[in-house]
Amino acid sequence: MGVLLDFIQEKPRNGYSPSAVDYQTAVKSLSLPATTSGTFDGSFFKYLDIIVESDSHLWLKKDDILIQRANSIEKVGTSAIYTDVDNAFVYPDLMMRIRANEKTTPHYLAYFLKTSKVMEYYRNSATGTAGNMPKINQTVVSNTPILMPSIEEQQTIVRILDALLGQGKSAQEFAHVLENIAHMKKAILARAFRGELNTNDPNEENAINLLHVTTNEV
Repeated sequence: MGVLLDFIQEKPRNGYSPSAVDYQTAVKSLSLPATTSGTFDGSFFKYLDIIVESDSHLWLKKDDILIQRANSIEKVGTSAIYTDVDNAFVYPDLMMRIRANEKTTPHYLAYFLKTSKVMEYYRNSATGTAGNMPKINQTVVSNTPILMPSIEEQQTIVRILDALLGQGKSAQEFAHVLENIAHMKKAILARAFRGELNTNDPNEENAINLLHVTTNEV
């Protein structure tokens, strides 16, 4: 067990949100709905009439992870992995950007940040006044508790979860699975997130089938 700051290249960075313009420019900035579903959707953006240097931290790179630092109490902390090409979008002030370091894989980290315990941590840590969206800050995000198995185990976990999604689960259904992970004591996914997965198990395909059956029973 560690905290998020141990597994990212630098502290979480807030984006930038100047006024949008109603004409096409060279800078597209994501809007909050681009990540609210928990998956990246590049159709939600605004044009900005500003100059952003090519080496600016605002430009997103493939496999960056975006965390919503402000939203409703149910949605605050929602995250999504950026899947578009490098430097196609910048990100707004309502999001933080993190980049995985060599101790983890971006997709494992992205999956873990969706678990019910992480989302509960963000909800409990959010602050705000009446009439304003609840917010989490960089310190809260940096201190997110993270269970980090070996790279090999991470890769196996991601393979299993990708297979689950590939078997017809929508993002919303998958989020439901993660919300109920505490009840899946006998499922391979729960064992994986406890760091008990045997990555050399020749029956991994059967484990994926077991996970699929178990999640349908949740």
